[in-house]
Amino acid sequence: PGTEAKEGASVNLTVSRGPTQQTQKSNVTYRVPGTTRDPVPVRATLTDSTGTRVVYQALHVPGTELRLSVEWVGPEARVRFFVNDVVNREEVLR
Repeated sequence: PGTEAKEGASVNLTVSRGPTQQTQKSNVTYRVPGTTRDPVPVRATLTDSTGTRVVYQALHVPGTELRLSVEWVGPEARVRFFVNDVVNREEVLR
């Protein structure tokens, strides 16, 4: 830094994307809806500044309470819970 380079000299250059965003952690609770005794497919996705990914997927009997611990990057994230491939609940994390 602060040193002048001669014309034609090789220099090392570092390019930054800016300050890195910290990973945050949240706990999310979800009760599987429904009244049947038959298990239903439940999936949870998380969308943050890095994109969307599946964070949970399993079969559950309605009434089951799920507790998920999720890590996310950015100023906020969205967790979506799907039952039978239909969005049942969405929660914004800040």
